[in-house]
Amino acid sequence: MKNLTKIIAIAFLGIFTLTSCEDENIQEPAKLNSNNPTKSIKLDNDKDCCGEEEDPIIIYGVIVNEESSIISGAEVIIYQANSGTPIDTVNSSINGAFQFEELADFYFFEVSASGYQTLTSQNLEFPDENGVNLELAE
Repeated sequence: MKNLTKIIAIAFLGIFTLTSCEDENIQEPAKLNSNNPTKSIKLDNDKDCCGEEEDPIIIYGVIVNEESSIISGAEVIIYQANSGTPIDTVNSSINGAFQFEELADFYFFEVSASGYQTLTSQNLEFPDENGVNLELAE
């Protein structure tokens, strides 16, 4: 009887030890690479007039100069056209590309890069996923 009690105690201790070690195997969440521009979507603004959630669209483009050469590292700010409120800022990639994830609406851009004049675009409507090329003058 003593041996059976010892076996049950050892088995119970083994199970307790295994379950207490499970938490040590939890991996940390992945960290974002700081070289990739990211954007947080404002969920409180993601509803249409009827209270239904709208899907964001991708607004993308390329920054070029007057000779159509790519400009990397340009700062691109997207603004809400109606209010003039800045929404997000990204830098153009090595390929001159940028993108934002927003709701369909009217927006304008402000683009600046070293050696170029700052560009403020006209108001543009983005009803769907759309691309735009923004040209900077020297």
